[in-house]
Parts: sequence; structure tokens; C-alpha cells
Amino acid sequence: MLEQYPEDINDSARAANERALSHAGNLTERLQALRGRVARHAEVLDAALFASRRVRFTARKNLARIGLAKAMHSGKSGDILETRASLNSLLSDLYRLKSEYVTLWSRENRGWSLSRALDKYDGLGNQLLDLDKTVSILPDSTVTDGRRQIRLATPFADQTVFYTTDGSDPTIRSNRYEAPFWIDRSALVRARVVANNQAYRLSEKSIMIHKAVGKLGKLNSHYSLYNPAYAAGGDMALVDGLRGSENFSDGRWQGYQGQDLDILLDLQKTTEIKRITIGLLQQSYSWILMPERVQFWTSSDGKSYELAKEIRNAVDPKADGTIIRDVSAEFDDLKARFIRVVCKNPGKLPEWHHAAGGETFIFADEIVVE
Repeated sequence: MLEQYPEDINDSARAANERALSHAGNLTERLQALRGRVARHAEVLDAALFASRRVRFTARKNLARIGLAKAMHSGKSGDILETRASLNSLLSDLYRLKSEYVTLWSRENRGWSLSRALDKYDGLGNQLLDLDKTVSILPDSTVTDGRRQIRLATPFADQTVFYTTDGSDPTIRSNRYEAPFWIDRSALVRARVVANNQAYRLSEKSIMIHKAVGKLGKLNSHYSLYNPAYAAGGDMALVDGLRGSENFSDGRWQGYQGQDLDILLDLQKTTEIKRITIGLLQQSYSWILMPERVQFWTSSDGKSYELAKEIRNAVDPKADGTIIRDVSAEFDDLKARFIRVVCKNPGKLPEWHHAAGGETFIFADEIVVE
């Protein structure tokens, strides 16, 4: 619910979900009427009813996310009360869907795996129950005089939050959040709500400080919109000081399909550069391969560029699982204002791949300049 991509919470998204809610509601009413008149094949109609109710629930969940975003932005008591009511209603709907799901599942006589299926319902239910006690860690998009400001927030700004910056678990003995604070080096920030002697879900974010944070000049290629998570938050993703996990769809990895990754950084002034690094991920089964090679170009005037270093890929594209590599170039005597990073697309998926001929992805999480 707290993953609020702009395209999911704008007016178009609201209108689309309101239409889906209306259409699914009409379909549910028609199916219920038919269910009351038909004696045979009732189980088929029950399954169809369940499917239509799930569509309604999904639309209502999406609308609740939009309402939550509005309440978090405005902080108005009316918006907060409306959102709380919407979330409580959503939780009740979820419990009804779970009960209905159990009934339908039991008819298929395969209760041995029911618990695994219900984990998703329970996971969403727990998220809704504790949503107001979930901490968001929000670093500034730029580094100022070697420091970066960090803000902590809960959805309705009504909880007591404790945090640490040394990677340790926050407790009531840790720093109590009162106002935005600063870090002057890369740090693992961890935070949680503690209420009535109960510690709630831990939030954490590894936040970097380096010379390129917030220093985007221009994206010469455009990230994929196939999945909102592949945008990783938008244009600044590769210089936001945040690293990705082993999950390529965690919203921190930015994906480029069927094209080179080509990005220009502007450090604002001529800067001494010791190392440039880009974090890359491969998940061959999911069409994500390492780039064929990585090029680091530099310039002092933004017009004339020199190839400072080129590094060819050494990762086997057939390797199983998720592979993460930091591709780095070190320099002894390099000064520049502009850095252009180009990751060459490896071409279409090869013949041995299950999706041979498909357009490959390149996934990157951060360009680090030291």
C-alpha cells in the first residue's frame, strides 16, 4: 500500500479503478441473480462470483492506496478519517474473501496446500492492520556539503518512532525521531514504531553518500514501463543513493529493454574522480542479462568526451539464479565534470533461452562516483 508510483495514484488511475469497481459490481449482481435461479452447476457460478468479488476488492484496494497518498500529503483530519475507514472496510472484505476462498478450495479436495495459499491473504491482512505503524525512510535527493538529510514518516504522523544509523535494531533506548536528521557517510538506517511496549515492523534502507547523488544530467535512453517497479521511482533512480536487493522487482532496480542504458551525469563542477561504479543484476530466466560491455566516458565541457574505461562482461548468461555485480573503474589522475555511462545491450535472447528472440533487459540500481 505504501508503494505509491505516480502512475498508480493519479486521476487516470482513480478513474480506471472506479470504472473497474462499477463493472465488477454490476457483474456480481448479475451472477448473484443467476445463482438464485440455477440449480445445476452452482459451483461454477460460485467460482465466478468469487472472481468478480476479487476484482472489486482489487479496485477498492487501489482506490484506498490513492486515498492514502492524498491523506499522507495533506495531513488533513478529514482525509485521514476517510482513509482509515476505507482501510478498515478493506480489511473486512479481505477476511470475507479468505473465508470464501477456503470454501471453494475445500471442494477441490486439496487441503494439503491450502495454508500456503492463505499466506498471501494473511500477509495483506497484517499489512493493513499495521499500516499506520509502518515507517517510511525518506532521504533527500541530493547531498549538501557532504551530508544528506533523512526524514522518517508514518502514514498518519501519529506514532512514536525510534531509529538507528549504525545498522543495529532500534529499541526504546535508540534515537527517538523528532525532526529530520543528517548523515555524513553512507549508512544503514533502521526504524520502527514502538507503541504500548510493542515493537512493530522494522523498516530499513541503505543510504549512500557519494559525488553523483542527485547529479543527473540527462537520460539518453528510457527505462521500461512494462512494470511500474522497473522505473525504480523515475529519472533519478540511478543517482538516488539507494541500492537494490536480490529481488529485481523491489522498486530499486531500473530496467532497460531492447536498448543500451545511456545516462549522463553532471557533477556541476570539475571534480577529482577516483572510482566509478555501476551496480548490475542478471536473472537470465526473466530476460535480464548483463550488458555486453560497460563504457565510462568523461568530459570537462560537456561537448568533447573521452573513453576513460571500457569493461567487458565476464558473467555467463546461462548462469542460474540472480547475480549482482558492481562493475568498477579506478583512476589515478582523472578530473571531469561530466560522466557518461553506457551499458551496451547484449542483443536478443539467444537460441538456448526459453524465450529465444525476445528483447533482453539491462537492470541497474546505482551509479556511484567516488
